[in-house]
Amino acid sequence: MTIHEFDRIYWIDHSINGRAKDISRLREGKWWIEDDMLCYQMRSGTVKGLNDCGEMYRNPDSLPGSEKQYLYVTDYSIIAVTTKN
Repeated sequence: MTIHEFDRIYWIDHSINGRAKDISRLREGKWWIEDDMLCYQMRSGTVKGLNDCGEMYRNPDSLPGSEKQYLYVTDYSIIAVTTKN
């Protein structure tokens, strides 16, 4: 998944077993789906050890196959997301 946040681009690799690797910022942790939210818990960074959840919405301004297909909405940010096809 490619994250477009605050004019920067980050890459997060999500494995099937629930492990998340933030390749850009050299952080690791876990991810899961809780109710309708995508959640993370990273081992380092500003939210170290805390559950960080947000809702994922299809970006209405995005064209099929283009960048920024989804919006990840948390209580502190709206982040554009591109997924691998």
